[in-house]
Amino acid sequence: MRNSSNDPRSTAVASVRRTSRLVHAHDRVATSVITAGGLSVLAAVLGICVYLLASVWPLFEGGRASIASTAPFASDEGVVDLAIDDGALAAMEVLRDGSVRWRSIASGRVLGVDRLVDDDADAAAVVREPRLGLVAVGLGDGRVVLGEVRFSERILTEEQGAGVLGGERSLAPGESFEIAEGEAGYAAARAFTLRPLVLARTDGGALRLVGAEIEAGEPLEIGVGTGAAARVDVQVGPGGRRVLAVLREDGSGALNLVRTTRPLGGGAPRTRLTSRPLSVDVGRDGRGLPAWFLAGGDGDAAFALWADGTLERYAVAGDAMELAERLDVSPDSTLRVARMALGARTLIAGTASGRIVGGFVAGDPLSNSVDGARFVLEHDFGVSRSPIASIGIGTRDRTLVVGDDAGAASVVHLTSHKRVARVTGAHAPARVAMGGRNDALLVVAGDEAGLWSVEPGHPEASWRMLAMPIRYEGQLEPEFVYQSSSGDDAAEPKLSLTPLVFGTLKATLVAMLFAVPVGVLAAIYSSEFLDRRAHAIVKPTVEMMASLPSVVLGFVAAMVVAPLMSKILPGVLLGLIVVPLGVLLAAHLWELLPARVARRMPGLWHVAAVGAVMVVSSLAAVGLGSWGERVLFRPSNADVLVLSGSVEPVAAKDAPAWVGRRDVLPGELQRRLRRAGMDFRDGSVVRPIAASDEQVREMRAALEASGVRAWLDGKFGAAWPGWFVAMLVPGLVVAWILRAWWVGQGGARGGSSTARDAALSALASFVLTAVGSIALAAGVAWALSAAGLDPRDSIFGPFSVRNTLVVGLIMGFAVVPIIYTISEDALSAVPHALRSASLGAGATPWQTAIRVVLPVAGSGIFSACMIGLGRAVGETMIVLMATGNTPTLDVNVFEGMRTLSANIAVELPEAAKGSTHYRVLFLCGMVLFVMTFVINTTAEVVRQRFRRRNAAL
Repeated sequence: MRNSSNDPRSTAVASVRRTSRLVHAHDRVATSVITAGGLSVLAAVLGICVYLLASVWPLFEGGRASIASTAPFASDEGVVDLAIDDGALAAMEVLRDGSVRWRSIASGRVLGVDRLVDDDADAAAVVREPRLGLVAVGLGDGRVVLGEVRFSERILTEEQGAGVLGGERSLAPGESFEIAEGEAGYAAARAFTLRPLVLARTDGGALRLVGAEIEAGEPLEIGVGTGAAARVDVQVGPGGRRVLAVLREDGSGALNLVRTTRPLGGGAPRTRLTSRPLSVDVGRDGRGLPAWFLAGGDGDAAFALWADGTLERYAVAGDAMELAERLDVSPDSTLRVARMALGARTLIAGTASGRIVGGFVAGDPLSNSVDGARFVLEHDFGVSRSPIASIGIGTRDRTLVVGDDAGAASVVHLTSHKRVARVTGAHAPARVAMGGRNDALLVVAGDEAGLWSVEPGHPEASWRMLAMPIRYEGQLEPEFVYQSSSGDDAAEPKLSLTPLVFGTLKATLVAMLFAVPVGVLAAIYSSEFLDRRAHAIVKPTVEMMASLPSVVLGFVAAMVVAPLMSKILPGVLLGLIVVPLGVLLAAHLWELLPARVARRMPGLWHVAAVGAVMVVSSLAAVGLGSWGERVLFRPSNADVLVLSGSVEPVAAKDAPAWVGRRDVLPGELQRRLRRAGMDFRDGSVVRPIAASDEQVREMRAALEASGVRAWLDGKFGAAWPGWFVAMLVPGLVVAWILRAWWVGQGGARGGSSTARDAALSALASFVLTAVGSIALAAGVAWALSAAGLDPRDSIFGPFSVRNTLVVGLIMGFAVVPIIYTISEDALSAVPHALRSASLGAGATPWQTAIRVVLPVAGSGIFSACMIGLGRAVGETMIVLMATGNTPTLDVNVFEGMRTLSANIAVELPEAAKGSTHYRVLFLCGMVLFVMTFVINTTAEVVRQRFRRRNAAL
């Protein structure tokens, strides 16, 4: 029997050590901690996403309305306008006879009536402007009375309130006391306001007295036409300009600028009118007077509008007004009501089909009208299924309240076309009014009035406003505009995120175009070719670059790089070509050195040599830049003659029709005109004529001194030099790709018996490729120029000191360490057996690196690029400090931009919490979140695909 102790198998089993329970316990604890940490990170990210979504979601919700009270309001066909005070305690009804009736909203009781005109005066037309409460009354004798009727508010002390209430009576929070003319408390309240209406105690305990201020002037003579002032309108435009439009029965009228002066020593105010007469053809086709005659707030337009949708616009022509254009604003339905929106630049009308239509005047160089403008129909959206009965103008923003014949009312936003809320009432035409804070709505239908409490939400926010191009007031074409603040409530909100997303992508793209080639190529060099001792120094040094704070890089970009680039711009542009070519040329010359000399040079000297070549190439680029600027960007003789003033006007019949009537010609059109042998100066088309040699020399010297900056500004020059510079880098890339393809097809084989001959052949190939790339760039530039394209209309343009190129270079510098480190680690992780197999098969080290190592490490390199992309997308401080922070959609690399992250950093501190602006900034954050999520997810998907493909290696 064999001794088991001598059996080697039993000895092996006995020698195996069992893992202790403590190790297993540590393993389980570590697994639990790591799992919990990962789940916590996921929960935190999900929580951030949920919080962003909760902050953003209210932007896309509608408002809410709830009934607060009802009261009897006697039906009256004579009411032409309805308004309520900010606290929704009192209502004002402007009547056709020129009187104003005051009511309590809580009870519907009439508290008093005031007349703006004499009792014996015949009121032919009455209109009220909602913003300042201006009232215009047209009289039967053709005169007009201008007045002001508005609510006023006073906070009273307890003693003052007791004097109004009388006796021991007091008001609990939320209660009110109606003050009717001639009743108790009226005389005491009169001391605090011209017309006391309601005394109420607020929920905070204060006593608020709501009254009215009433002021009527003397009748004003219009001085044109005969008959009654049948149509009147008064508006307040930007800057407080007051405009009065009057149309008399015979069709004669005037647009008047109103100036009211108040004597310093007291006394009645004096009103003066600056009139421009006009005449409406009321007998044309038997149509009679227009249903509405409205004034533009800028004082340069009047609108005659008929119920059938015919609109006639009258514009300033000298000292009078002339018919500028005639159009149909509602071809499918008749009009029921028309008004000017807040700011008095946009005309809106309600139709019998339940729609709101409207538009405004915009300058059009191709228009044949007297003012070179045309009426643009921009608004056409449905509000109700019933005919529109009334329109109330909000005084806080561009919100409207629209009443229909079914007794319903809809709160909508004019610019966003968003319906905020809709309420229903009695089945009768509804008169509507909205409180000054947009939180109260009064609907009078039939004999009943309903007061609604409104939570408007965010009426100016909609998908249309945030993502679609909008044609804003005064603009001929729709545009993407982001402008979060304005100096006037009448201004339209401009909240398009498209310029911010575009700016983010623009800065990221330019940064990645710089960072990816530098980072990846540097990783390939240090991983595959750099001496290990040098590698131990170079890699940590590059990785330390990632620790530089963004604010420091932004400061350097703003204070050092941007001014320096402005001074040596031609050298910087030329350096993008000269530096890579210089390094490649030095590499080919290195191959000509004897092998014994090259082997003796330490690895760090290789790095130092590359750095020295880059420095020398950069200095050469700066030196050659001024020479290239003088050679390429020279003004032509025609440019010199035009800029020196040696021109003659071109006859109108010879000038291109597309020029139209303009004071300034955009750069793109001006260059188009130059290609036709003409130019544009002082509002007219001109052509160059001969001038003295001295004058030409002086102007040419001045233009050549300004160089490429003047060319970028579009002052002179053809398109070819710009296209040539722009195509140099793509030309180099294409030429080298073609060279690599030719070599791969066997075009470089044979003929070289020694290493030196091979090096000379490679050098000759390099020179030919470089020359070919320049020739290719010149040919493409010629083709693009011949096609009528100019780079200043797209990738180039006016030069700004803080621009996208500066941001791209510095942000690329911040991203390079990330791309380099991860790429180098991925390349180093490739098994050395693959390198050995490739080298053993006869491949060169370069072929091994590009065709074997690089594809295997592709997943890691792609992940590095995507992580760098995510870093660039979210960059804030560099963009904030190194650009003009202007939200534009300009592709020009010499122009600034605004990114999503920079926009948040700039505007969030001043945004009111819970406001639309505040939530739009959170939407910017959510868009950034989604962009980085998509980037990271894409990176992971591609990485996994690379790993599966290379799993067998």
